[in-house]
Amino acid sequence: MPDIVLFLLALLIQAATVQSTPEWTLEDCIRRGLSEDARMKAGEESACSERRTLERLPLEAIPSVSLTAANDLNWGRSVDMQELQIIDNRLSSYTSFAAGASLSVNDAIGAFTLRRRTQQLNVEKAVLSSDRIGESLTIDIIKAYLQLLMATQVRRKAQLSYEDIVRRRERTETEVRAGTQPESAIYEMEAQVQAEKASLVGAGNDLGRSLARLRSLMNLPAGEELSILPPPEDSIAPPEDIPSEDEIERIADCRPQLQLALKDISLTKAQSAEVRFAMLPRLNISAGYGSYHSNSLDTPWKEQLRTNRNPSMSFSLSVPLFDGGRSVTSAAKARAETTLKSLEAEAIRREVREQIREAVLEVIDSYERYRAARGSLLAQEALFAIHKRQFDDGCLSGSDYSVARNSLNKAVTDYYQAKYDYLLHSLILNLYMGKPLNL
Repeated sequence: MPDIVLFLLALLIQAATVQSTPEWTLEDCIRRGLSEDARMKAGEESACSERRTLERLPLEAIPSVSLTAANDLNWGRSVDMQELQIIDNRLSSYTSFAAGASLSVNDAIGAFTLRRRTQQLNVEKAVLSSDRIGESLTIDIIKAYLQLLMATQVRRKAQLSYEDIVRRRERTETEVRAGTQPESAIYEMEAQVQAEKASLVGAGNDLGRSLARLRSLMNLPAGEELSILPPPEDSIAPPEDIPSEDEIERIADCRPQLQLALKDISLTKAQSAEVRFAMLPRLNISAGYGSYHSNSLDTPWKEQLRTNRNPSMSFSLSVPLFDGGRSVTSAAKARAETTLKSLEAEAIRREVREQIREAVLEVIDSYERYRAARGSLLAQEALFAIHKRQFDDGCLSGSDYSVARNSLNKAVTDYYQAKYDYLLHSLILNLYMGKPLNL
């Protein structure tokens, strides 16, 4: 009785463990992969750093302030300022205080206009760079997820096929011993068993590699389980909302790599404007206030500070005349860089549009291949059912039965390959169009 109780308890624990294993959807895998990827974290940190720099820019428009305090001590000869006599070996001190503020008008204006624009573009570039990495990672996760789904189903079919052929071999052995089948039938079935076993091992290896690839992209720890479910058959719908040529151009303009190229153009223009701004006359404003105290005078300390106070204000205008041609060279280089970035952006625009057109054609083509593969699979299943009955009735040789089974296995593999190719291209097109990524 205790053994039965322990056995039932073990079954309950195993069932609870199986039920507690989470079933990951595609969106869950993408969300986990994006949140755990080191490149995404580095991109987010870079964007935060650029934002902090942007927030600190207004501080450059505030005048810089400095405070100075100095105390000079002298032990030796000094001068009595009242008696105008030289005094030997007397400690004299000279204490001074000063406060000053200075402001570059050019830097203040540039902080609120040109540099702010440049830094804003740097922030947007950091965000777009992170988006581009995220898009590439999302496509990798989609491929790995679908590859795992396909490997899981191929492995399941290979297991069922192997179990079936083992049963057929056992039946053939019985019939050979009974004398209803020639002895060669055993060797034919054994060859088919070994072929099915090799296929099963290969399918298992593919499943292990696919699982390891997806776990790596999701950065799952070693002890965490990964379980996914294949989409139902009725979820394979024909392609809808195929974008037109105008929509393709709109989608292409929203792609992060093209947006990043356009931001590069704007950034080079902003940097060129900064170079031209630096060639303008510079206006600096400074103000100060200071006083000092000397113990060589008999005037009280507070009175000296009040009497010796020295407020000041100055304006300076610096007009650049010649700097060895560096400013002119920098401006010409910035213009050339803008032209180069414009040509690169145009090339990227053409490449992105062609990429989207190719994705549209792949969706249409892969759906037709999926329909053809499904029709071929249904026909092969019906044909194999006939061959199976003939083999059971003794009207079909083992060789012909093996040929029929191999044809069915190939049709199954082609079907799953076409199915997940269609799902892959559909999801990639949905990603480009900004649609939800669900199966």
